[in-house]
Amino acid sequence: MDETESAGSRGLTMGSDGADATDPETVTFAEWRAERPFWPGLVMILGGLAIAWPALQFVLTASLVESRSVVTLGVPLGALVVFAGVTAIVRPERTSALGVVGIVLSALSFLVVFGGVFFLGLILGGAGGVLVFAWEPPAGTASPEPGDEETE
Repeated sequence: MDETESAGSRGLTMGSDGADATDPETVTFAEWRAERPFWPGLVMILGGLAIAWPALQFVLTASLVESRSVVTLGVPLGALVVFAGVTAIVRPERTSALGVVGIVLSALSFLVVFGGVFFLGLILGGAGGVLVFAWEPPAGTASPEPGDEETE
């Protein structure tokens, strides 16, 4: 086995001068992160966790009779905001709809759990929703539109 084959099996190829070059199929985390709304989605996830936290604490400490409160709706509401944030990171072509969902659910959290931990869930979820809604793919990458598929 020569030097090129062993390096190629690890995802690296050796150039003629002996310098390592990355395989075009190998994508680093920084490259992956640059093509999607990573930080806005992360802000929305943190907002969803801040929305669900007080409601989850109430559900875990309350008796069965007390857990029928409106506060218990904060757990699924926060989970939906977290889900919208994760989906925005994984499916960047759906950012406009997911941003609106994040904003609306974060606004509803004020009615259910008063915005989460000291309004932090309302602020982070809403800000993350706005950032996800405003996100556009980098100029160098062409993001496929939903429903567009190449046919041969």
